[in-house]
Amino acid sequence: KSRPESGAEAPGAASGSATQDVVPEANVGAQREVVISQKLVHEDGYVEMSEGTLKASPTSRVIMFCVSADHPRYQADALRRETERASGLKHPAVLKLHSSWEDDDGFHVVEELPPGRVLLEELIKHWTSFCERDAAFVASRVLDGVAYLHSKGVSHRELNVGTIYVDRGGEGGGDVRQVKIVDFSMSSIREQEDAMSLRKAEYPPYHYAPEVIVDEWKERPDQEYFAADAWAVGVLTYTLISGNPPIQNDDRRELVKRLRCGDVQWSEEVWSRFPQAKEFLGGLLTVDSDKRSKPAALEKHTWLTNLSERSEEPLKIEYSLSKYRTRTRERTLR
Repeated sequence: KSRPESGAEAPGAASGSATQDVVPEANVGAQREVVISQKLVHEDGYVEMSEGTLKASPTSRVIMFCVSADHPRYQADALRRETERASGLKHPAVLKLHSSWEDDDGFHVVEELPPGRVLLEELIKHWTSFCERDAAFVASRVLDGVAYLHSKGVSHRELNVGTIYVDRGGEGGGDVRQVKIVDFSMSSIREQEDAMSLRKAEYPPYHYAPEVIVDEWKERPDQEYFAADAWAVGVLTYTLISGNPPIQNDDRRELVKRLRCGDVQWSEEVWSRFPQAKEFLGGLLTVDSDKRSKPAALEKHTWLTNLSERSEEPLKIEYSLSKYRTRTRERTLR
């Protein structure tokens, strides 16, 4: 089945003219130009986004965004650090950063256009056909990508169903074919928002590790976030199988309390059907970060390596993921 076109417009996005504007990149690496085919405005007007191609490579579809210098928490130094962290990374499961620069308007980033659609929307749209094999494949690719990032000394810090893109072969469904981890360059701004949100009830922080909830994003080196990334992979995988985060509560104060304790719920009805998946998750959803499994150590786990043995029967679990929508950046292009 053919893949949906990469230029489809995001739900609710305001598209502009499709004129072929040429924007020179004040690149930190190779000098290139971006040919813009579509303009989008998101994030309350503070982030302007455009879709296009690299002039030097017309088949390279890209997304370019500018974080406005008027952003309430605009910090060019932090954004510069984030893009420096992401530059030079090359892995099939990690979105490629082409270039970044700063000018009077703000901070600009050019990235590879992610394939398919954001995982959150894919689950909501096709939850009746999502199967254990799909879940294991997505988990294996994300885990492989995270292990690669950690080997390069880079943490992600925001892994969740809103920062993973999947391509499953077209609007009609099909097997998941490609997985991409996205969203490195906005994490510095979001970290400050995330710390505040734990107190201001802006959104449910389902994917955060217990130690992150306790410390409220205390500034620390990348290596100290590695265990939090591992926990987030566990939350993501748990959600793919069960349709719900491993820790949830309608009362926000109670939710934060349970997140701090790492109070994971294992429904017998669900997890008795997937014992190998539960064993895999046990190493990731361990409260003590020092004892938590490292992604690289789990890449050869039986649940991931023997995909042919994973069930293709639809899970038929109603995904209750609408609360995640407020955390998904409006970068969904289809």
